[in-house]
Amino acid sequence: MVAVMSTHTRLCQVVPLLPVSRAYTYRIPSGLSPRIDEGSRVVVPVGSREVVGVVVGWDGEEQVRIKEVQGVLDPEPALLPGVLDLTRRASQYYLEPWGLYLRCSLPPGLRKGRGPVVPMTRWVVYAGPSPQLPTRRQRELLNRLESVREVPLRTVIAEWGYGKGVVDRLVAAGWITVEERESHGPLPFPLSPPQPPLRLTPEQEEAFRRVENALGDFTPFLLYGVTGSGKTELYLQWGQRCMEEGMGFLLLIPEIALTPQYISRFTARFGERVGVLHSALSPKDRLREWLRIRGGEARVVLGTRSALFAPVDGLGLIVVDEEHDPSFKQEETPVYNARDMALVRGQIEGCPVVLASATPSLESFYNAQKNKYAMLTLSKRVGTPMARVRVVDMGQEEGIFSKAFLHGLRGALKDGGQALVLLNRRGYAAFLLCPKCGETVRCPNCDITLTLHREPLLLRCHYCGYSKPPLDRCKHCGSEMRAVGLGIQRVEEELARSFPEARIDRMDRDALRSRQAHWEVLRKVEEGYTDILLGTQMIAKGHHYPRISFVGVVLADVALHLPDFRAAERTFQILTQVVGRAGRGGRGMAVIQTFMPTHPSVVWAARQDYLSFAAEELERRRALGYPPFSHMARILVTGTNEDRVEDGANKVAGLLRRGAEGMVVLGPAPAPLYRVRNQYRRHIILKGKRKALLLNLARLPRRVGGVHVKVDMDPYSML
Repeated sequence: MVAVMSTHTRLCQVVPLLPVSRAYTYRIPSGLSPRIDEGSRVVVPVGSREVVGVVVGWDGEEQVRIKEVQGVLDPEPALLPGVLDLTRRASQYYLEPWGLYLRCSLPPGLRKGRGPVVPMTRWVVYAGPSPQLPTRRQRELLNRLESVREVPLRTVIAEWGYGKGVVDRLVAAGWITVEERESHGPLPFPLSPPQPPLRLTPEQEEAFRRVENALGDFTPFLLYGVTGSGKTELYLQWGQRCMEEGMGFLLLIPEIALTPQYISRFTARFGERVGVLHSALSPKDRLREWLRIRGGEARVVLGTRSALFAPVDGLGLIVVDEEHDPSFKQEETPVYNARDMALVRGQIEGCPVVLASATPSLESFYNAQKNKYAMLTLSKRVGTPMARVRVVDMGQEEGIFSKAFLHGLRGALKDGGQALVLLNRRGYAAFLLCPKCGETVRCPNCDITLTLHREPLLLRCHYCGYSKPPLDRCKHCGSEMRAVGLGIQRVEEELARSFPEARIDRMDRDALRSRQAHWEVLRKVEEGYTDILLGTQMIAKGHHYPRISFVGVVLADVALHLPDFRAAERTFQILTQVVGRAGRGGRGMAVIQTFMPTHPSVVWAARQDYLSFAAEELERRRALGYPPFSHMARILVTGTNEDRVEDGANKVAGLLRRGAEGMVVLGPAPAPLYRVRNQYRRHIILKGKRKALLLNLARLPRRVGGVHVKVDMDPYSML
């Protein structure tokens, strides 16, 4: 509807949940005015359709032709002021549409034009004596109700065996009432038996007190604690302190696979006051959890990166566990780094933020060195020594497993322990190769070879999902094709051959096909049904299983040769983290197999010496001008026409160089993955010491010469 505004009509600013970066002005009909506030979900016309939007502010009174708000979807604002401000700042920093960040902050069930789908349950409530005398069957039901006072109607009918007619006659007589009540249903996770707090070590006590004293003010902390030093117990006790002060607590974790142990430990301490948000929940469960958090029923919230936007009112503390993990960076639109934005939310809410890791990102560690973050240190394991680590040069060995690897694994299983085996590469083999003419089997959509899988037997692209049956013979020369490179399915096969009595489970994206599969695997490990847990990097972090006495890294070099300035840092982190899983219940050992035994990432990881690695790697970064000694943005130009992509990238680079005083513009150059999903890709790297200038320079048009331009602030992937 279009109306001419009067000088006394209230206007509001609305951002639709669409790829838009600006707010639009709408008139509020008089009947809706008292029900609308900032953060309210409203239905507004955009073009010829009606969409959901969020009210983000108010306009002054002016005479213009303007459309009306068509409806309000909630009795109170869906988004808290702090979350609303966070989405605005994320949009401004990452140069992505505000509407998509608002969309991220709502569960799927609230992104469409209807109110919250709140499940309702009918309850039978005992009302007391009535002039009308009940029958025998009615008296039986009343006797049961008199003791419990109220019970769900489905319990009365399905479990107690009373017909609906009996209930209706008691309602008519005034003995009972039937009420409709909100029902969030069963929790989407199990509750653990209560557990009391553990006694803190002196280092833990010092860290606890420093954060406790900062409650109520924004203070960024870096908690550097070696693996097994008791960081999780600190989170629990900080959460308890927040609860005692009437504050909310938010813990961000990097992987869904970590949630079972966290849920177990947190529900053992806080029961149903725990809320959980992550993408493995069904849409229905995500909505229910979001509503429990928004309504204040869940005050201790755990979740992966999207839980950054959780509607925790009165937030007292945010903890980002494994803060170094690249999983906190969302690469798809809208881009954001949950670790960095957690600091922004802490600033908005006026609460401390603790970034925690055994292997902190070099950016965070450097900020602590420069006193931008307060440093907390846990230098010792709680109760057990660090694992013994041996590095094996695979250039001197034959086969997949070295003698030291097999000896250590065999000894652990013989002693009744469990083993963790890591290879961060999916599939059975890296690719198929013709040894005679060098031909490989490549993806028709991407600039990459197809990975050989055995379950099922397919060649598969891990970027676009294309698959085809493997070739026995080269289509050019007819020679027999050979599988080259090592994948995790091949390692599983070899482990089963070498240890036929061992019970082996695998954790990688191909093995975990259902939403709850990772829960089942980790449950089997915890309960001792698994002897060897084999997996990719998802098994390397956060898990605490005291019976794991041996860790084996099949090949440490998988990521070292990637064209990425963070390759050495990531290799060190994953090696240190996985080695840290060993020996938490006593003595443990680890074997790292590598073709590069003298590489600093391998050497310092074997010694579990983060400080020495950080000092050496920071000097290398300083010499090359990489973060944390500069700020970076990656401009990715993509399109289906190779010539247009090249021309578009050259035009973008020209635009950047014209205003790049004090900045370094590298490229354009073909991206390491030059073609993905039939999109040709060229990139340009911006580096500079002034973040404000970098942000201003990166405000580019999103279409140039028929190709797409994407800006990635603080890039984590250079591929």
